[in-house]
Amino acid sequence: MTSSVCIWQAGSRTTWTSGMPSRSVFCPLSRRIGSRRSGMPLSSEREMPCCRSRGAGVPSGIPERSSTWNSKRRLISSRFLLKRVNSNRWFSSGNLADGPGTRGSMKTFSERLQDDAPILYDGGFGSQLFSRGVELTNSTLANESHPEAVTDIHLAYIASGSEAIGTNTFVASALHLDMAGKEGEEADEIARQAVRNARVAVEQSEKPVYVGGSMGPSPGAIEADAGDTTFGIPNEKVRDAHRRLSSALADEGVDFYMVETQFSANEAAIAVDEARKFGVPILVSMTYKCTKDRKTGEVIYKTDWGHSPASLLDALAGGEHSEGENLLPYVHGMGLNCGAETRDDDHTGMPYAIEGTGQLTRSLAERDLTGKTMVAYPNAGMPKLDKQMETVYSQSPEDMAGYLPDLMATGARFIGGCCGTGPEHIAAFRTVLDS
Repeated sequence: MTSSVCIWQAGSRTTWTSGMPSRSVFCPLSRRIGSRRSGMPLSSEREMPCCRSRGAGVPSGIPERSSTWNSKRRLISSRFLLKRVNSNRWFSSGNLADGPGTRGSMKTFSERLQDDAPILYDGGFGSQLFSRGVELTNSTLANESHPEAVTDIHLAYIASGSEAIGTNTFVASALHLDMAGKEGEEADEIARQAVRNARVAVEQSEKPVYVGGSMGPSPGAIEADAGDTTFGIPNEKVRDAHRRLSSALADEGVDFYMVETQFSANEAAIAVDEARKFGVPILVSMTYKCTKDRKTGEVIYKTDWGHSPASLLDALAGGEHSEGENLLPYVHGMGLNCGAETRDDDHTGMPYAIEGTGQLTRSLAERDLTGKTMVAYPNAGMPKLDKQMETVYSQSPEDMAGYLPDLMATGARFIGGCCGTGPEHIAAFRTVLDS
C-alpha cells in the first residue's frame, strides 16, 4: 500500500509520492477539500495517508445513507430535470408551483449576470463537512456516503443569503477520484450526485438559487513547478478529466460552471475549452499571491506558476489550447478566490480580493474588454494555529463584510467566501448588501 500513498491535507504542506512530484507547496484549498481536523496537531495531520484502495477514506462510526433516503432523493431531484433550449435558457420540467422561488420564475444565469446587483455566492465547504463529523480523503466522496450532510451545508448557505451555491465537486475530476479508488463512470456518477444534492437543497429551501458546477485544478497543477506546462500530468489527461467533469455537471443541469482556484492560466484555458462545448455560462477564478517587481516595487499578483491576471486573459485569447479560437467570448465572468500563503495582512482575505480585482479590471481595460462579471471570493484572512492547535482565520465575518463596499467599488459583482468562511460570513455579507 505504501507505493500508492499520497499526503494531501488542505492548509498544510503537500507532498505526493509514487510518481507524483515531491516538491512541497502550500495549498490552502479548504473551500472544497477541507480544513483542519479538530483535536489533531497540524504536524500529525500532514502525515495522514490517503490510500488509493477502493472505498478508502470512508470513516467509521458515521452512518451510511439509507435506501429510504436514496429513494426520496431520486424522487425530489427528478423534479429538477431540466431542458436546455434557446441559448442556455433553463426551465423546470417538473410540476412546480408558480410564484417566487420556482425555477420557472427565475432569470437565466446569463440574464442575472447582466443585472448590476451583486450575486452572493457561498463559502467554504470542506470545513463544514468536518464540523459535521465527515472526514474523507476526498470531500467529493461525501456526495454518495453522506448526502444528507452535503445537502444540509447547501441549505445553511441558502438560509444565510446565498443566491448561488457551488456543487461539492472541487476535487471531482477523474484525476482526483482515481486516487480515492473511483474510476470512469463511477467517478462521473459522483459528480452527478453532487448536483442532485444541491438541487434537493434548493427545492427544500423554496428560494430562487442558482447551482454552479465547481471545477477545481488538477493535482498536477497544484504541485508542479512554475513553467511546467504539462501540469506534472500529460495535457490530454488533464483535458479528458475536465471534459468528463463538465459533461457530468451539464447532464444534471447546472446553471453555470465555476472553474475555480486555478494555479495555471493554461489549465484554466483547457477547462474553458472543454466546458464551452455544453453551452453553460462559465466563470473562471484564479488564486494568487502577492509579488513585487524588484525594479519598480510594483505589487503584482501571480499564482505559484507565475501567472498574473493578465496571463489569464492572454491564455484565453491566445488560442494555444483551443485550436486557435479565442475563448474570451465564452467566459461570462472572471476573477480570484482563495489566496496563497502570505504574511502580509494587506494582501490576504478581503484586501487581497480588492487589490486582485483591481489588477484584473485594469488588465481588461488595457485590452478594451468589457461585459465580464468580476468574481471575488477570498479566504477569511491568513490561517494560524491557536493555543489549542486549532486553525483560526484572521478576519471575522464582520471584518470581511466591512470591506464589501470597497470590493464592489473595484467592480466585483459575484461575491462569496473561500477557506475559513462559513454561513456566518455569508449572513454578514447579506446584511451589508441588503443595507
